[in-house]
Amino acid sequence: MYFITLMDHRARREHHLEQFRKRLSKLGAISDDTWQAFSDRMHYVQIPKNAIITNEGEIEDKVYFIVDGTIRVFVIRNGREIATNFRFKSEFASSITSFLTQTPSQYCIKTLTKSELLAISHDDLYWLYEHFIEINVLGRVMMEILLIDKRQRELDLLTLSADQRYYKLLAQHPEYVQHIPLKYLASFLGVTAESLSRIRAKKAQDI
Repeated sequence: MYFITLMDHRARREHHLEQFRKRLSKLGAISDDTWQAFSDRMHYVQIPKNAIITNEGEIEDKVYFIVDGTIRVFVIRNGREIATNFRFKSEFASSITSFLTQTPSQYCIKTLTKSELLAISHDDLYWLYEHFIEINVLGRVMMEILLIDKRQRELDLLTLSADQRYYKLLAQHPEYVQHIPLKYLASFLGVTAESLSRIRAKKAQDI
């Protein structure tokens, strides 16, 4: 049974790495030699639902590519979890400031669903930066994507109403939003669960 499971794990890793390479090719060119060095350092992991990936106070060691699943990013204030972001299939995830500065994370990252991830460590990524110019370019693009997303989230909080933020999330990820528990969505939008229920009811009436 272990042999079958191990073989299945390897097969899934290879399949997902190939899909990841296709995703990366849209960001920049990558030669076969460079890809071999990169993929050798990528780890495929399956993580159960409601599992902590990064805890507040930990130094973020990895950048993740979500093969499948949904991840919640949140902070804890006065014993209360406040959702700051969600990350979905084919997106990158990390406590990016902690990863770049190697200082304790201010965020917690947790799976909302059973998730499959490809991960690369800080040391491995920076080793690749030193030895492969293509990885340097791709790594910069990955970091830019994460930082732009972080800045856009901050801008949305300042400029959009809760209704507009919900509609935007629904438009971008309709297949996932319906699976996010109401309390987490409400926290993300900065409203109560009752207010979010009213927003949803209003949206349903407009359809």
